Amino acid sequence: MCGRTFLPRHDLSDLTFDEINAALEAWVAAYNDRLHSVTKMTPNQRNMKNLECVRYAPTDLDKYFRKIVTRMVRKDRCVQLDNRVFEVHHRLIDRNVELAFHPEDPEIIEVLFEGRSYGMAHMSMLLSINA
Repeated sequence: MCGRTFLPRHDLSDLTFDEINAALEAWVAAYNDRLHSVTKMTPNQRNMKNLECVRYAPTDLDKYFRKIVTRMVRKDRCVQLDNRVFEVHHRLIDRNVELAFHPEDPEIIEVLFEGRSYGMAHMSMLLSINA
């Protein structure tokens, strides 16, 4: 199978996108069922051999892809993020906290201090900080 790729083996000029996808799916299925000359196994057999190593993704996977910034909590228990003011827990006054959020949804912010969550920051009635 070495050196054989999908594109040179198919004339794709007259096919629709769905037909190309179906042809690719059939080619991948056939490739995965062919014996490999080095491993003496098909790719499917090789993948199934160590299936016990596969594990499910955590249910909170989206938390692993948040942006985290550090901010100092002011005396009024507020922090600023992108010219917006958020209120946080009063126990965090004068401490550097981490704000964890997704850039595409920056108004949902979890407040972290020393690895512990202090809940969600709340948008303040103030619109911006005049520093």
